[in-house]
Formats: sequence, C-alpha cells, structure tokens
Amino acid sequence: MPGSNSAMTQYDIIGDVHGFASVLKRTLADLGYRCRGKTWFHAERTAVFVGDLIDRGPEVAETLQIVRRMVDGGHAQVVIGNHEFNLIAFHTPRPNEPGEFLRRRSERHRRQHRATLEQLTEAQLRDALDWFRGLPVALERDGFRVVHACWSAPHLEVLRRTLADGGGRFTEEVMVRLCRRGTAEFDAVQTVLKGPELSLPAGVQYSDADGNLRDTVRVRWFGPRPPRLRLRALSFPRNDRLPEMDVPPAAVPNVPCYTEDEPPVFFGHYWLPPGTPPHLQAPNVCCVDYSVAVGGPLAVYSHQCGSALDASRLWLKDSQNEAARRAPAALPGGLSSAGGTGP
Repeated sequence: MPGSNSAMTQYDIIGDVHGFASVLKRTLADLGYRCRGKTWFHAERTAVFVGDLIDRGPEVAETLQIVRRMVDGGHAQVVIGNHEFNLIAFHTPRPNEPGEFLRRRSERHRRQHRATLEQLTEAQLRDALDWFRGLPVALERDGFRVVHACWSAPHLEVLRRTLADGGGRFTEEVMVRLCRRGTAEFDAVQTVLKGPELSLPAGVQYSDADGNLRDTVRVRWFGPRPPRLRLRALSFPRNDRLPEMDVPPAAVPNVPCYTEDEPPVFFGHYWLPPGTPPHLQAPNVCCVDYSVAVGGPLAVYSHQCGSALDASRLWLKDSQNEAARRAPAALPGGLSSAGGTGP
C-alpha cells in the first residue's frame, strides 16, 4: 500500500465507472479537473477509483486510458475490482486442464465481459491485463481506507502474504491459489473483492443485477450488529424481496464487523439502486457505487483528510441527463451535493 503524502490532503473517491468514460469526463470537469496533453489532473486534489473500471459500458478503452494516464501522472490511484480480477482469471489457464481457464468461459461469464472483449483490441487487452495484475487490493493513507467491496483486516493480510509471493502482482501462480475453492486465499479474495455472503434457505432465490438467480445474499459488514439478526436488515443493499426471518448468530461468524472507531473507509461494488439518496452507511463508512451501469449516477465523495465523513460531500453525477443532483452544500469546483441520511 502506498505511503502517506502529507502535502496532499484532499481526495475525490470515485465509484465504479464500468466503461462510462463520457460520464467520468463530465464528472472530472465538474470537480475542477482539467485535461492537458490527454491527462486529467487537479492542482490540489487526487482522484481515487474503487475499481470496476471495465465491462458493461460503451467506452471501456477510453475509461482505461483516462484512468491509467491519471495514475501514471500521479493524479490518481486505483484499487482492483472484482471485474478486473475476474477478467484476469478469465484469461489465466487452469493447470492440468488444456483449453480451460480459472474463470470458466461459460455464456454467463462471457456476457459479463462482453463489452470489454468486444471493445478492446488484442493488444489493448494484453496491456490492460498486465496493468490489472499490478493493481493493489486496498489503499490506506492520510487516515482513510479504500477497497472495492469489503475492508476485512484478516482477509487483507492473507492477500498481502499471497501477493508478496508474486512480487506484489496477480501472477498466474498467485491466481491459481486465489481461485482454489476451500482455501484461505479463496475466501480472502472473495470477501475483499465481492463482499461477505450468506446462504439463503433451501428453495429461496432472487435475481441479481445481471438477471442470474442467486441462492446467496450479500450482507452488511459494517455498523453495530444487533443481538437479533433479521435477514432483510442484514442484507446489503437491503433487499425486501427476501423472507423476513431470523438469522442464527452461528450463521455469521466469519462476516467482518467494521466498527465506528476505525478510520473512514470507502468502497464500491454494491449497486445501490438508482434513486437511492446519497447517504453514509455508518459514520465512518461510505459506499460510492450507485449503479451507473444501469442508468444510475456516478458517485463521488470529496474527502478532506482529517475531517469526519459528511453526507453533504457525497454527490451524484446523473449518467442519463448529465445533470448533477444538487442541494445547498457546496463542493470544490462549484459542485453541489445531495446529502442526507439514508437507511
């Protein structure tokens, strides 16, 4: 993880972009970033991307170009998302199974990566995969943390040790270990990049964002955990289509619990439904994925290091009509936010 830079105390944490470069460019411009020599920059702020730059959207190549140039120029940082990890696995051979890959090339998996595979040339794809292999799984600096889906210290330590064996990269050998079910390495990467999940009762299923039927549900890993656990309240985002039932405490022993005395943490991944008002998940916890890939807005939290999190500093860029949802609280670059408390 990069070290601290005390001279840079302002950051813009940007949610899952998913190939929507036009929305990203409008967002950067509204934040006061400028493009010089094809590189976006801000004299006083650094952008931080929470991963999932690829798939779904119509401008994957341009999105990667924008973010990589910002990173190379020292104007941005990025953590790996599950979509980047999945694409690496999709192209990593499975040992002792000629023609097979760590991520099976099923129709469902091909559909998830289709936008990226169709839009990138072979050379661009090879270059992107090489870059993805060197991305960090998390960032911690200047008193705050960034991860794609879940900050869990024990799981991050497992990943740190595993990646160290590959020189800090997702090498083929490291990927094989991370994709081997039933291991500590597999559990760690699944938790950090995809979030903790619980199995649903037999016969209970629901459709995910891609229309796939699921028998597991993503659950909260932050905030106080009440003595009586209810499935709907434990799900994240809250899913009222689930049965209203108790969850035995024994069913969640390995679900992380991020407490309010820990540093502020930012993450994406969770597809907060379009129309969800901007809000913090806990006083020190902020999700910045508001489903840009299905017509929702691109979310940004403008963070002043050393300050407590404030929902008025979370704003949403509408991906459909280019208008930011506005409220009185002013943000850098002349932006306004739509802050408030949420569920």
